[in-house]
Order: sequence, then C-alpha cells, then structure tokens
Amino acid sequence: MQTQGNSAISNLQFDMVSILHSKAEGLEAYDKYMKDAQGENSQPCVELLQRLKRQDEEAVMEVKQHLTELLQKGSMGSGSMQSGMSSSQMQSQGSDRSNGRMTQ
Repeated sequence: MQTQGNSAISNLQFDMVSILHSKAEGLEAYDKYMKDAQGENSQPCVELLQRLKRQDEEAVMEVKQHLTELLQKGSMGSGSMQSGMSSSQMQSQGSDRSNGRMTQ
C-alpha cells in the first residue's frame, strides 16, 4: 500500500472506501423502500426499486474491484494524487479528512 506523508491511505483509496460505504448503506435501504411500496400495492415502484438495487449492486462490485486494485498496487494513476504538495499541506489535508472535511 502506498502511503503519502503521514496518511495511511491515499485520497483515492479513501474516496473509494467512502463510495463503497455509501452504496452499502443505500442497498440496505432499498429493502425497506420495497416493503413500503409493497404495502401500498405499488408494483411499478417495487419493480423500479428492484432495478435500482441491482444497478447499485453492480456499482458496488465495480468499486470493490477498483479498491482492491488500488490497495494492491497503491495507485491506479501515473502519478501521486498529492504531488506538488508540501509535507505540511499533506498533513493538514489528512487531518481535515479524518475530521470529515474534504479539502483541495
């Protein structure tokens, strides 16, 4: 795994983990939404939600594949995501990310 500055993972690795987490939460929510649609006897909504859930399941698989590659190779790009940044800038950015804030 490639580390940059004092950060244990790259920005891109963090982003992929965040996307995966969000999508996983969304997949759980679809089941509740489908039950609600079934309770309202709305088959078109049930079918729509089933289709959306399948699409998100496919997206999760794709994100997992990219994340696996990132973790194995350290990076999927030709250069560092943070090249040109000073050590203090990278530390500040890592600190901001750990506090849930995204910086440029």
